[in-house]
Amino acid sequence: RALAPGGRIRPGDVVSMRAPDAAIDVGGARPQLAIDGAARVVMLKGNGAVALDTRVDDDHVTVPPCTAIIAVQADGG
Repeated sequence: RALAPGGRIRPGDVVSMRAPDAAIDVGGARPQLAIDGAARVVMLKGNGAVALDTRVDDDHVTVPPCTAIIAVQADGG
């Protein structure tokens, strides 16, 4: 199912997002992903390299340059 902006996911759900401009995303102010609750956040570059893999609890995560895929798994606890 599609997730509307500002939407919430249930514990255990996974949402992935694709950034179509990852190859040219090299500078400037960085976007942030707001996490309300606990989740694992994984961000991959276009070549598949892991740009970020962290657990977040009620915080913001800055998207690294050249991030192509952002995946979020809501904590099941």
